[in-house]
Amino acid sequence: MALPFLVLMTEMGVGVRERASRMSVQPNPVRDRLVAELPEGTHAVEIISMDGRLPYRTSSRSTALRIDTISLTVGAYLQRATQVDGIISVEPFMKH
Repeated sequence: MALPFLVLMTEMGVGVRERASRMSVQPNPVRDRLVAELPEGTHAVEIISMDGRLPYRTSSRSTALRIDTISLTVGAYLQRATQVDGIISVEPFMKH
């Protein structure tokens, strides 16, 4: 007899200020080059894999950034932009 499977989910804050993303990544899914439209005041951009690796990190004060994604393996990623005031924007994308 199979037992029922119960999943409990909760949302917890960790003291990181976030707001609705004002950034976009195109194309999504991406093959070799990602174009990111970034919020004003962005000073750091990172790409994070779903297993927590950080395959890309750069400092940027631009509101548009082209990122070479050829070296990324196929899968799901998050692009994280940190602004000088501490606001973090996150946008998911897929690599094919």
